[in-house]
Amino acid sequence: MSTAIASICMDFQPAGKAFYEVGGAYPERMEVVSEIFHRILTPLYGSQEKAIGQIRDSSDRKCFLLYEKDFPVGVLAFKTVLSDEFAEFGVSDSIEVKSLFVDQSAQNSGRGLGSALVDKLKEEVHKLALGHKGIHVTVSETKEESLLFFKGKGFKIAFAWKDKYIVGVTEYLLHYPTKTVEVERIIALSGRLPSIAAASAESSPELVHIIHNAHSDDIHALKKLSDGTFISGSKDNCLYKWNFMGESIRIVDEPEPTHQTERNWITAVEIINDAYWVSGERSGRLSLWKTNGDYVRDFKLNLPGVGHRSHQFNARRINCFATGLDKDHPSFFIGFPTMFDEFNFIEGETEFSTVVHKNDWVYSIQPLDSHHLLTVTGCVVNLWEKGVAGWCHQDTIISEEMTPKSRGYPKSQRPFISSLIPLLPGKDHFAISAFDGSVKVFDPRTKEITFVGREHANKVWFLENIGHGLFASCGQDRSIKFWDTRSGVKSVHTISDHIGEVTTMLSLNETSLIAGTCPSGALKAGMGAEIRFYDIRRFGAKK
Repeated sequence: MSTAIASICMDFQPAGKAFYEVGGAYPERMEVVSEIFHRILTPLYGSQEKAIGQIRDSSDRKCFLLYEKDFPVGVLAFKTVLSDEFAEFGVSDSIEVKSLFVDQSAQNSGRGLGSALVDKLKEEVHKLALGHKGIHVTVSETKEESLLFFKGKGFKIAFAWKDKYIVGVTEYLLHYPTKTVEVERIIALSGRLPSIAAASAESSPELVHIIHNAHSDDIHALKKLSDGTFISGSKDNCLYKWNFMGESIRIVDEPEPTHQTERNWITAVEIINDAYWVSGERSGRLSLWKTNGDYVRDFKLNLPGVGHRSHQFNARRINCFATGLDKDHPSFFIGFPTMFDEFNFIEGETEFSTVVHKNDWVYSIQPLDSHHLLTVTGCVVNLWEKGVAGWCHQDTIISEEMTPKSRGYPKSQRPFISSLIPLLPGKDHFAISAFDGSVKVFDPRTKEITFVGREHANKVWFLENIGHGLFASCGQDRSIKFWDTRSGVKSVHTISDHIGEVTTMLSLNETSLIAGTCPSGALKAGMGAEIRFYDIRRFGAKK
């Protein structure tokens, strides 16, 4: 029975990490491997003497120890011969992973060590040049963290055995096909992406690339950084850094699967300036990061009370950020349930806290200038003015409307506003999206609603500017719609049939849009969230 205990980590990149081969011509660290196997694997699987002996001999396998500075932090062992053991399940000419785990995972949490082990595995298997068709591993259902880990790294369930080793316990065969490995190798060598649109008859003509299993749950944030990369943040508690080609640049924050909690969803990300950005969590935690992904510190905030009507995990949820416009007074804003804060970036403390409602949340904040801003609170858009004592309500720009019964939404569903963006290039009009499926454009000076689009079949989650009067909306109906207010009230283009709800988008430039989509029950389905890349110049192109 093969063993695979995977752990992934949070907060920092590995510093001074190195891999050392062990066994065969490299016996120096065999005592370290033996100690780790006896301590970690023997209590789980029984005697490890045979496995240790096979590593020492190294006739049909390789073993590597991952060190961080002077300490061993991870183990990788895999076969160096092709296996057809599971050919009947479609896994043939495959390399078997025997062990892959992080040692002392609790204290070693936070440095992406599990991912480093997987990357080393793929690199070494490629060096074998055996013409392998894939990599496989077997994992017990009792090791849920391992299942989550390997699924998140692109392994798919090829087969499941009930009672294979232990009565009442299912054993899973996970497989990572050569095709996936080869695509990654092409990207690494050429820096170019294979054309997904050309390769898939089912894809939309605009689709040029997909990052599969980018996260294991809904993506809540995509933000562009000043160094030509972008950040993705998810309900899986992870923050990843990518380049515009779709290549993984850095694991910024990646907790172990067993440490992922509903309290620590990444709910918002915002760019402060060219050097820094911040992330916010459902728990109210706010973290500061350098553009390169280095962790700087957590900020202590003035948080809302817990007396409002919200799920207990949402009581102090960070819903949104916005960067202030006063260059002489650098600050950023944080939207919570019932209130928003203005945080002084230089002083590192909350300058003003403004209570806006008894129960409703601040979903979005848009500074207009250094002394005025718009906020979305529940179903309402308000205008605020800054005075000596803080932010004072000046006017209600959009008031709450009754959800039209003809739309078929539950009477109890209020039309919460989910997104607010200034339209380019003039920024004299703003667009909002709502839970009733609508998209609206309004003039904050006159309060006039100048445009209403009603094509989404359910909640609209997010809006994104494209440029030249064009903006996009995405939602629960698994679609992205493009709107041009100069062309009437109908959308000008639709991209449908994503794998799940489209929760967020990011315009990389005037021709490229990326979107995050995730199926419901992603972990159980073995399919994680995708980040899809679209070339909007292909509107109207034939498949």
